[in-house]
Amino acid sequence: MASSNDSEDEKQSETRVYFKGFDEETTQDTILFMFGKFGNVIDLHLGKDNEKFLGYGSLQFDSSESAENAIHNLSGINYCGKTIIVSRFVPREERNKQKPFNNLYVKNFGEQISNENDLRALFEKFGQITSVKVPKDESGRSRGYGFVCFAKCENAKQAVDQMHNTTLPCGKQLY
Repeated sequence: MASSNDSEDEKQSETRVYFKGFDEETTQDTILFMFGKFGNVIDLHLGKDNEKFLGYGSLQFDSSESAENAIHNLSGINYCGKTIIVSRFVPREERNKQKPFNNLYVKNFGEQISNENDLRALFEKFGQITSVKVPKDESGRSRGYGFVCFAKCENAKQAVDQMHNTTLPCGKQLY
């Protein structure tokens, strides 16, 4: 028996789109204008870090036809020198169910984590780690992202579930 929540989720999966590739200077009004040509936008989420637009987000139309038209007409266009990608939105839970993984890409930790040992210490509570890498710039400083590979997929999933969007003591949010 389907609940009203099930039908809401199903409707949202047909009417919500994901977009990426926009320049960081693109405004919310510009996005609403571009997508509004294809139908009534009833919800908009922009990916942001400290109020700075990161070039991606999702929005919901009031109909599946509007979502389909936006995907068809906007995906692949060149906007401000960048290729815009528009696709059906797939919730994180669904994306995570799609394939097992054990290698994590961790970003946005800035100089808080300066080497492999720092990154390992942050994630070792989730299980055995087989490798850790923190790329450095020309001067030897962390580039603010890294990779953590777990021996088991379930440990990697647990780490993602618990660490995604965690705020570090320096105030930066992990992605």
